[in-house]
Amino acid sequence: MRRASEPNVAAPASSAAAVAAAQIAAGPRSASGEAEPDAVAETVSDPNGNSAAALATLQRTLAVLREQMEVKNWHTGAMVSVIREGGEQLDVAVGEVRPGMPMDGKALLNWMSTSKVVAVIAIAQLLERSKLGSEKERVCKYVPEFGRYGKELITIEHLLLHTAGIPYADVSMWSKMHKWDEVIATICEAKVEDGMSPGTKAAYHPYSAWFLLGEIVRRVDGRTFDVYCREEIFLPLGMPDCYVGMDESTWAQYHAAGRFAELRTITPKGKVLAKATVGTQPDEVKATVPGSNGRGPAPQLLRIFECLMLGGVGRNGTRILKQETVDMITKRRRIGMYDV
Repeated sequence: MRRASEPNVAAPASSAAAVAAAQIAAGPRSASGEAEPDAVAETVSDPNGNSAAALATLQRTLAVLREQMEVKNWHTGAMVSVIREGGEQLDVAVGEVRPGMPMDGKALLNWMSTSKVVAVIAIAQLLERSKLGSEKERVCKYVPEFGRYGKELITIEHLLLHTAGIPYADVSMWSKMHKWDEVIATICEAKVEDGMSPGTKAAYHPYSAWFLLGEIVRRVDGRTFDVYCREEIFLPLGMPDCYVGMDESTWAQYHAAGRFAELRTITPKGKVLAKATVGTQPDEVKATVPGSNGRGPAPQLLRIFECLMLGGVGRNGTRILKQETVDMITKRRRIGMYDV
């Protein structure tokens, strides 16, 4: 499998006692971990022209995180990144990436279902480039073996809108999502769920619809979904540490540097039940799962949404979508139809 570039791997920061309390007390940090002295000012504007009142928003964010980490015991670490109008970016890192390692803007966080935005952009690019005819086309045009057992009428748009009627078609593979071909075969063998004729009802599709969108990308473009996203979305937008699945050597480099943020289960009293849970094991990190396994630093993830806000152009000036395509994918389509 070919890769567009080597990962940008750096050594982890050193550990410190009372990490969360110390970081919160220190105030906002930049993506590189440097202190943001102007972010705590109450009466002056910063060099980028942001008012003290606007910057104080991050102080309120810190207060919320303090409560959630020290009182409610909801989190062991968090990264908050904000891009303000005009392009200024502020980042807050608190807590830990893993026991003894402070959270910072270099940690690769699991984006969970925010990853779905990446798949939408990939499909939009293929529509824009006429590799796909229309979002109204049937999925079986591109994945012929999918078109059976009631799934013949399912369209690309149904997949995007969670109205395909196959929300749990891949449930038997949820512990084996790193086995792409087997997941696709399982989805193709599934039936439309009872009472969910395609396009008539909405039900959140955690993975199935998004695996199909990824398979469509692979079949019409020739690149696997993970490679496509790296070469057509992440690298052009200046997101070198972002992935939806990665190969063994890439994983090994980030793992050695301690860059993967753990997902840990915490009791109401603050006890960590497991150092690593779902989404953190090697097969899970490496797996290409279009619906949930995007991964990268929060400051870099913002580049995707900034690009959409700027009409398809990244802050580095690289255009990945036309303005009309952004308008098309952000237009409200499912009106009055709620998740059953």
